[in-house]
Amino acid sequence: MSRMLSFLAGIGVGVIILLTIVFPMQMCSCYNDMKVSGYEGDGIISWYMPVFDDSGMVKMQYSVTTDTGITDEDFREAMDSPMCRRILGSTGYGMSDIPDCPQGVVDGIDDALERTGRTAADLTEHQLCVVISAFVRTGIRYVYDDDLYGCVDYAASPTETLYLGKGDCEDVSILFVSIARAYGIDAVLIGYGDHCTAGIKVSGWEGRNTVEGYTIVECTSSYWYVDEIFSPDCGEGRVLGQSAADRIVDSYMTFCDRTLPFNPILYITRMLS
Repeated sequence: MSRMLSFLAGIGVGVIILLTIVFPMQMCSCYNDMKVSGYEGDGIISWYMPVFDDSGMVKMQYSVTTDTGITDEDFREAMDSPMCRRILGSTGYGMSDIPDCPQGVVDGIDDALERTGRTAADLTEHQLCVVISAFVRTGIRYVYDDDLYGCVDYAASPTETLYLGKGDCEDVSILFVSIARAYGIDAVLIGYGDHCTAGIKVSGWEGRNTVEGYTIVECTSSYWYVDEIFSPDCGEGRVLGQSAADRIVDSYMTFCDRTLPFNPILYITRMLS
């Protein structure tokens, strides 16, 4: 009996070593070997800036080119960062996990506003969200992760999305939230099954399409605006990463992503964080 217990204990130790050493090495190798499929970036975004009339309505829009200042080195550093490995998956971003947007984006939007004779302080929070939405919707081209990153699902940081000028639903939503937060706006990610969008709470205005008090901001197409929803058939939405239960689900999605081997040690660490 004692020999059998020793044998089983030895197997258990071996499994633990395999899970804690070999799998993390495979995880890092997966990302070190990941290549952006056929695209080169420069961090320059061409988009359409909305112009408001005296009543606060959009009366026209004009073409703007914004240099975000993101370099090749910035992009590679973002791809190699532990954060990118840790928060994979369309539901993998908790509310505190979304990276800050590069300062060049805020500077570019401020410069575009100044050309219209206004500053961010002159706009309501709702109007400012319309501007940020326009930057994301018209400046970032929709490309699936399979085509862009060569994997099933990859939640890109703002730096990666801006450098390439391309991304899918969670990428552009993460970008919108990061910019909105840079302007002090309460913004979150909202999940609809396998679709991701953004939500905002702004003073003095609330839209018709809301989730947990946040007005929907659909970021995936130039045809959708603030308070417009991707599809009425996409199901019931939820704010991602707000509750402890959400963080457990988000962690599970993160470490069960098909692009990576499952690592229970990292999963448990993330779940308890």
